[in-house]
Amino acid sequence: MSSGNDTPWGSATGEEIWAGSGVEVEGSELPTFSAAAKVRVGVTIVLFVSSAGGNLAVLWSVTRPQPSPARPSPVRRLFAHLAAADLLVTFVVMPLDATWNITVQWLAGDIACRTLMFLKLMAMYAAAFLPVVIGLDRQAAVLHPFGPRSGGRKLLGAAWGLSFLLALPQLFLFHTVRRAGPVPFTQCVTRGSFQAQWQETTYNLFTFGCLFLLPLTAMVICYSRIVLSVSGPWTRKRSHAPADGCALRRSLDNRPRVRLRALAELLRSEGT
Repeated sequence: MSSGNDTPWGSATGEEIWAGSGVEVEGSELPTFSAAAKVRVGVTIVLFVSSAGGNLAVLWSVTRPQPSPARPSPVRRLFAHLAAADLLVTFVVMPLDATWNITVQWLAGDIACRTLMFLKLMAMYAAAFLPVVIGLDRQAAVLHPFGPRSGGRKLLGAAWGLSFLLALPQLFLFHTVRRAGPVPFTQCVTRGSFQAQWQETTYNLFTFGCLFLLPLTAMVICYSRIVLSVSGPWTRKRSHAPADGCALRRSLDNRPRVRLRALAELLRSEGT
């Protein structure tokens, strides 16, 4: 997140002076298009083709007109946003990484360096946050089947907005630096953007937590509550319902069915 292309350049020790964009430095070991980089490019191309095909198919499936005039399912909208986020990763992150491994150095200029690093992290945040939105929506559908379902759009807006805000520092941290010498070399890095090593470590840990730990924790909680709800004590409540409470008994009987229908809708959506 706060490092550029995975090359040894920019990490070599020595007496080098780094500052803002366009700094000239000498004495660093230049990277090459190694065998490992060629393998990464090949794997990236395979992943690009499979991800583009799969997510475009999902996006077409959930956005095509339905033969039924019924109101469109909110789950379809959620999966459309998730497919869009995955496609953003596919068409921004993967080509960027592949091209960067091929060219080795950064050839697109300082503005593209900052912008593409911002888009790269934003796409990764969106792809991590949107499954959490789906989990929260399914949790609400199963735990509160008769409650209002108007929070999906707000959660989607929050996921995209948070992804945008958390990725903004990339615009200021990344910049191009140039190595002077017999072989001019330019790279897109964060070197010089942090005053101390602990600041860069803190930023990397914060990004890792937001990208992986928090979404994973939220989804584990959501789906654990769903499983506990559909397999919990509501069956015992049905068996202990008073014989003369017909309306109450019907309410208890209907709630599990609605929850199971919501769970079935979740599983059906996951399979599309």
